[in-house]
Amino acid sequence: MIRIRIVQQPTISDIDGISLDRFELGMEYQAGNIVASLLLAEGWAEPVPLDAPLSPSFTEGEPIDPTRVLARRPDLVRQLHRPRTERAIAADPSPRKSRR
Repeated sequence: MIRIRIVQQPTISDIDGISLDRFELGMEYQAGNIVASLLLAEGWAEPVPLDAPLSPSFTEGEPIDPTRVLARRPDLVRQLHRPRTERAIAADPSPRKSRR
C-alpha cells in the first residue's frame, strides 16, 4: 500500500475496469501498488512521505457517512433483502450412463 495525494484529476474515468473517477483533487488515498503506479506514472498523483502526518481527510477508524458516499457514487445501490439460505438444490437422482 502506498499513500498518494491526487494533484490532477485523471483524464479518463476508468482503465481495465479500475474506476479512476472516484479520486478527488487534493485528497490523500492509500492505494495498492498497481493503481498507485498508474496514478504516479500519469502525473495524476504524488507520493506522500512516510513520516508525513495524516491529513484531516485521511483518518482511519472514522465512521463513514453512507449518504456522502452515495451522493458521490450514484451507481452504488444498497440491497436490503436477506440472503436466501433455504434454496432448492437442483438434483437428478437418476444415474447417468456414460457413452463409450
